[in-house]
Amino acid sequence: WANEGNEAGEESVNLFLKSIGLREYSRYISFNHPYSHERPLLGHLKFFPWAVDENYFKAWRQGRTGYPLVDAGMRELWATGWLHDRIRVVVSSFFVKVLQLPWRWGMKYFWDTLLDADLESDALGWQYITGTLPDSREFDRIDNPQFEGYKFDPNGEYVRRW
Repeated sequence: WANEGNEAGEESVNLFLKSIGLREYSRYISFNHPYSHERPLLGHLKFFPWAVDENYFKAWRQGRTGYPLVDAGMRELWATGWLHDRIRVVVSSFFVKVLQLPWRWGMKYFWDTLLDADLESDALGWQYITGTLPDSREFDRIDNPQFEGYKFDPNGEYVRRW
């Protein structure tokens, strides 16, 4: 495809290979750190004062946080059992960094509702968002749900649908 100048095909193949690489990396991490779905790999957030608030957790699950993109994503998850990767990042980042709920709660909820749930990949994703992997994003980096909505759903079609 690269020789033919088919950029869409080349991009598709690269995304597929990246996905396979991330899946294999998550398997590697889980094999070498079998507790990775229960506790953080890096200890700097081990004693973080998470907000143990069932009301926040319930509002997030039901899509009643007041943030349209987050709520639409959670309603889609409940209705279909699926979420686009970008929306997964938005709702999980909101869960951990805005609501400051324990990441294991969100991972468990995804495990219970996602049709394509994968323990190793989900644990890696939640730890990446939380900042407890050696190569993860910083804990204070927040995906602003309003900015993400303007960027990925500029006409509000997704939000209106869900």
